[in-house]
Amino acid sequence: MTSLIFKKALQLPPPSEDDRRANDQRIIDSLRLNHLAIPLTVLRRLPSAGKGARALSCFVGRTGDGHRLIDVGGKRSYSIALDLGTTNLVALLYDNVAQKNVLTRSLENPQIEYGSDILTRMHHAMT
Repeated sequence: MTSLIFKKALQLPPPSEDDRRANDQRIIDSLRLNHLAIPLTVLRRLPSAGKGARALSCFVGRTGDGHRLIDVGGKRSYSIALDLGTTNLVALLYDNVAQKNVLTRSLENPQIEYGSDILTRMHHAMT
């Protein structure tokens, strides 16, 4: 199984007289990923994350047609998955670095008292 979020080393060359590319273009060229979206919030953290560092760790997420930079310079990354089912509600905490489940919690959907299926619940809500 391929993870949707992965950690990658970022070798960010410093600007010079011969290389005046913007930081976002340096990141795109360094990571060599197709269609990399870089949010402004991540770019704003780059100067403080890159002080004195030659190599930075970054977290990248896969999107439908490419990738998205999630964080630069962070050491940990977690995701939350929610399953809002008709019978049960489940939440899962996933460690993106170790690529394993950390915690799973579930409970019975409280709407079950209005019917066991979605159509019965909709009928109840309409009356």
